[in-house]
Amino acid sequence: MFNKLHSIAALLLISMVAAATELGLQGKTRISRYATNTLVESRLATTKITVEFMNEMDCATIRGFTMQLPINGRVTNLVVETSNECKMTSDVKTVLDAQEEFHTQSSAGKPAALLQAWDATQYPVWVSLPPLGKTTIEITFEELLARANYEIPFQIPLSPGQPVDELTMEITVSEPDSGVTSFDIEPLAASRAVVEIAKQGQVSASARLELSNVLLEDDLPRLIRASYDYDPAVMPRGGIVIGSGACVSHLFNPSSLLDTPIPKNIVFVVDTSGSMSGQKLADAKAAFEGIIQTLEDDDYFTVHTFSSEGTEKSWGPSKATSFAKSDASAFVKELDAEGGTNLNDAFLDAIGRAKTIQAMAEEGDYQLVPIIMMLSDGQATEGVTNRVDIARAVRESNDDVNAKIFGLAFGSGADLPLLLGIAIQNQGRAIPIYEGYGDSAEQMEDFYSAELRRVLLHDLTFNIASDVSVDSQTQTSFPVFADGSEVFVRAKPKSEEFFQGSLQIVANAISSSGPQEWIYETSIDDTDHPLVMPFKNRECVQSFAHSKIVELLNFREAYASLGDELNEYAGLISGGDVDTAAAVGRASDLASDIKAYAIDLALDAGLVWPGLTAMVTIENDACAAFFADGNKICSDGDGDGHGDLDGMPMEEDEGAAAHTSMTASDRSSASRHVATNTFGITLLSFATAVLMWVMN
Repeated sequence: MFNKLHSIAALLLISMVAAATELGLQGKTRISRYATNTLVESRLATTKITVEFMNEMDCATIRGFTMQLPINGRVTNLVVETSNECKMTSDVKTVLDAQEEFHTQSSAGKPAALLQAWDATQYPVWVSLPPLGKTTIEITFEELLARANYEIPFQIPLSPGQPVDELTMEITVSEPDSGVTSFDIEPLAASRAVVEIAKQGQVSASARLELSNVLLEDDLPRLIRASYDYDPAVMPRGGIVIGSGACVSHLFNPSSLLDTPIPKNIVFVVDTSGSMSGQKLADAKAAFEGIIQTLEDDDYFTVHTFSSEGTEKSWGPSKATSFAKSDASAFVKELDAEGGTNLNDAFLDAIGRAKTIQAMAEEGDYQLVPIIMMLSDGQATEGVTNRVDIARAVRESNDDVNAKIFGLAFGSGADLPLLLGIAIQNQGRAIPIYEGYGDSAEQMEDFYSAELRRVLLHDLTFNIASDVSVDSQTQTSFPVFADGSEVFVRAKPKSEEFFQGSLQIVANAISSSGPQEWIYETSIDDTDHPLVMPFKNRECVQSFAHSKIVELLNFREAYASLGDELNEYAGLISGGDVDTAAAVGRASDLASDIKAYAIDLALDAGLVWPGLTAMVTIENDACAAFFADGNKICSDGDGDGHGDLDGMPMEEDEGAAAHTSMTASDRSSASRHVATNTFGITLLSFATAVLMWVMN
């Protein structure tokens, strides 16, 4: 009973401490230095973030801030060091265990740090600062980069969103295998924030920024965007393998060998129900007008809208001539919104339209790849409304068309779980489109441009074979491959085994000239082989876990919507092992199995993941000796150390929503983070009272 209550109280207190950053006592603690150092080598971006805190009080206190990381970044290390040379490393634990460990250390006034994740981009950090001295934390995160839209983008956590005495940023890109043909960093609005960029020859580039006395008024973004590119012609035909015995990542990009795109048979389906009125419809119009103008000359396209009926208005089909694109754009411009949401008939009508054009193509003996791109902002309210019935009807109707179905879930009211399930069953993909940040139309256009604009391959599959059995792998089949992009496939051997001997990766796909095959062969222990790059630390293992967890949790969300309809797709969970997939498919609680697997992956790879794991410092003997007697705890600014923690001095954290530089993939967190702070301030004294009751 005691342990349970203690855990509850600790969880409440630590959560509320994050909120208490709004109640800071300015000047008593401060960030004296914030530095980021990023090195990009062989597509691995490693960033070290160093934050120095000064505590000028004669008592210990807790300081918090929220760090915004790229959506594909993975925190790999957390180190704390104090003025008296106490140095603490960290470990990844379940969220509750990590919170308990932090509370044990910080409640005694000892140095400690806890790093969690609100979501895929927002990482709150709490640091327990000993009195009268400097405490430095170093956070390392890694990101395996990939090409999209003819560039390799990455992001740097430029600012903690709080005043800083000294701020520096250093970036180095070094790509000796593929080279560096371009390097860019987004301009900063702050007039005195000028990034110095230098390019060294054809294989590297660098950038540096240095500022002093940074204030909130300087309006520095939490994240700054950078990108570079290379010439795909230097990529070997079979791709590049990054990895070694414990894991391999296969980077595949044959775009330089594929000059001719495959014409699309694409049906754009736009929700014009009443809930789309206003800004949503304006964003949808702007996006689809722009998308239509980028269609290739040989594409065929149709536009149809739906609300209470599966088709309210339609345009096309037509080949994408200049006149047709202009006429279709005019059609989109005149759309209005009213009525309910008939998702079932909208999907079926779209499949019917795609089927008509496919039949025409077959008669004319030319190739088109059928694609449906659905935008919707709501749940089904008209016609068939049961999710399982809708998904089953879509799958059955699409059996002889094989259209790749892509779903854009617009806003918080959209049925993303259903769209995810339909995408899984119909060789597509579904993503959220966030509203309220002024760039919803841009998010839609970016998705189309990266995924569908110029299709070079469709039905791309990979098969990985080795002398050692592959235990698990990430996604190995892709509906389409677009120009300007890349594909990564990752695999791990069975537990306690390592890849060794021969390694063969075979890619098969359909191009404009018909079936294609690419073969990559090497020996994994041939360290001199030019196409095998060694990975550092546990990057390959962590990138595998990151990719796999994303797939698992997307599947789990879809499964919550469609249940047993997705059992036959459970191979996603097992990494392709048929026997394991069948067993998982018969499991009584598939959703729980998925979460358990995801937690195991995160713990094994040392990943901090929202709702699953957190990273906390571990006290060692040397540091325990320094702080054997503990320290006074600041309370209401008087430092009496009697545990009245509701007045804990924390510096101000404006929250990610204060910055408009968030990328399309970073949207979901800001409003929830601000809401957590507001709610947390109200409950902080309650959490403290519970904790004091349990401790006494």
